[in-house]
Amino acid sequence: MIPLIEQHREALRALCRRYGVARLEVFGSAAAADTDSAARDVDFLVEFNEVPGKGPADQYFGLLSELQSLLDRPVDLVCAGAMRKPHAPAREDAPPPLPPEPPCGTSSPTQSGT
Repeated sequence: MIPLIEQHREALRALCRRYGVARLEVFGSAAAADTDSAARDVDFLVEFNEVPGKGPADQYFGLLSELQSLLDRPVDLVCAGAMRKPHAPAREDAPPPLPPEPPCGTSSPTQSGT
């Protein structure tokens, strides 16, 4: 799949500038040069800088949409902050897990009445 990324290198750089991307890395099966590129999605790890006039959700979903259009295949976009080390097995007396965080620092809607 690396040739697909190389083929679009300049367009990827332009998208990174437009959406304030500090880091964009390919991982998973797409990172292997010998992978059947026609049958795979592309996994990217992304880290954003703040961009005036664009919120985190605008950056995330705008980049996701444009990557899928550019590469003409499904894209999984994972924020660097969402990658955590696996936790130890749960203990019987452990507190319940927290709900997952929204992508890339976007805030979730407040629940009324709680």
